[in-house]
Amino acid sequence: MNSIKFNETIAEIGSIGKLVFCILFISTSLFLNLNSVLKIKLKNYALFILIAVILVFNSFYYISSTNNNFLANIAFPIYFVFYFLFIKNYISIIALKNRTNILELTKIKILSLFRVILFSNFVFWFILAYGTGVNMINFDENFGGFFQDEIHFGLFAATGFIISFYLRFNNLQKDVSIFNYVLLLVYFIIVLFTSRNALMITLIIPFYVLVFSRIKGFVAIFFYTFISIMIIEFYHYLNLITVENINTITSGRLTIWMLAIEEINQNGWFGGFGLLNLNDIILARNQGIGLFYLDRLEYLSLHSSFVELLAGGGVLAILFFAYLIIKSVIKVDNLNRGILLGILIGAFFESYLMQPFMLISILFYFIFFINNISVKTGY
Repeated sequence: MNSIKFNETIAEIGSIGKLVFCILFISTSLFLNLNSVLKIKLKNYALFILIAVILVFNSFYYISSTNNNFLANIAFPIYFVFYFLFIKNYISIIALKNRTNILELTKIKILSLFRVILFSNFVFWFILAYGTGVNMINFDENFGGFFQDEIHFGLFAATGFIISFYLRFNNLQKDVSIFNYVLLLVYFIIVLFTSRNALMITLIIPFYVLVFSRIKGFVAIFFYTFISIMIIEFYHYLNLITVENINTITSGRLTIWMLAIEEINQNGWFGGFGLLNLNDIILARNQGIGLFYLDRLEYLSLHSSFVELLAGGGVLAILFFAYLIIKSVIKVDNLNRGILLGILIGAFFESYLMQPFMLISILFYFIFFINNISVKTGY
């Protein structure tokens, strides 16, 4: 669980604890060598680009003059190795019982486990809140009691919704159980009262999978014509859109993005600051001058995975990452594509893709890795 209200000691233990757990798991996995029969590897293009992006991030971090985010930069590749080895070992276990559809079965088994863990955490914290008198339904402030804020709680619920949605509509084992339907409903209701970004994600994915991807022939021509007319009509109202209005709609994100772009422009578009380093620079330089809510922050998020990506590794990292994602999205089925696209669109307004320990990021990278793994058996 990584959505609980911030406490410096707990947060530090949690960050180091996750990292230590990953390192121990990696060491044990390499020692046991569970995949003696199967040859499992990341496809060459994915492996090359991930290594390149990690090298770019860490190179710019060490070149940068700030040293406040050592843990984040060193943990980034460790988490990716953990995800890959976890999936690799899970494939090996499943292969002993079923020699066909290994990758799809692995995905279903991992997401089923993910669903149980997520729901168990959800129940645990609500029971603890009830037992200790914490109000988990506070509509004025800090909705969700123990949860850090509405955004975290919303993304937590969106992650649960996406997992249940996948298990309901996958082609191999469609889960039509009452339990799965109840989870879909509960998580969606939570999303409705928390984060706009989480709501957007939970609406985009079903729309793409159930509607947009099925629009073909004459209906497709009509649909795209209608959308084109709407875009042209919308263009006439662009003069009504001001920086102030956009800033209000995005809850101050535009201001943060503009500050980040200004710093990036001064540093050079091909350079970077390392993961999360520019955040501290912007916060230090702009506190006390009356900009939005920066004066009351201890830590600044750039509220966009892509701005974080650009700030961390420059244009080079953006190009690497874009190629990797586009290649992955093109080759998967509509269900996987819808989930990847939904999370990516949401990532435009939040920084979670550059924080691979967050729940929605874990889901994204699990799906990414499984769809970019090749398996050869010795049977």
